[in-house]
Amino acid sequence: MDVVANPSDLSEVFFTNYIPTNSQGVYKLKYYASRKDFDLKKIYKTGKDNYHGRPLGLAFDENNILFGTVAYLDTENNAGNSGISAYDRASDSFFYKSLKIGTAVRKPLVTDGYVWVPLPRDNNLAAVNYKGTVNTSDDEIFFVKKTDGLPT
Repeated sequence: MDVVANPSDLSEVFFTNYIPTNSQGVYKLKYYASRKDFDLKKIYKTGKDNYHGRPLGLAFDENNILFGTVAYLDTENNAGNSGISAYDRASDSFFYKSLKIGTAVRKPLVTDGYVWVPLPRDNNLAAVNYKGTVNTSDDEIFFVKKTDGLPT
């Protein structure tokens, strides 16, 4: 599980959840100070079934674009690849991009135009150049590996 507040609207909170009994996704809450309570605004389901689409971490970039990491993403094959997600405010939905690698992912770090994704089982990092947009079709993926000088 992970949780982040929207930097441009601190009353808006997103969190991830994965329980293998039909409860996985990203959730959006809205805090109402007058009631001192949250309302659930939307659930963004991240997989076609209980096994696929396990959301992990969330992070905002400096332009308030929300990114996430997803394990067992089922957009390309049934085995599931790890991937990233990007939240599109205009459509109130997430776009997904496969990293084309079937390994574990962790919480992303977003800085300087890149989504950095730790790949702990492979001792690698994925660096995704998202080109400043939520459109994942033009993203470029790079891997930083031990063979590239990454310390182990």
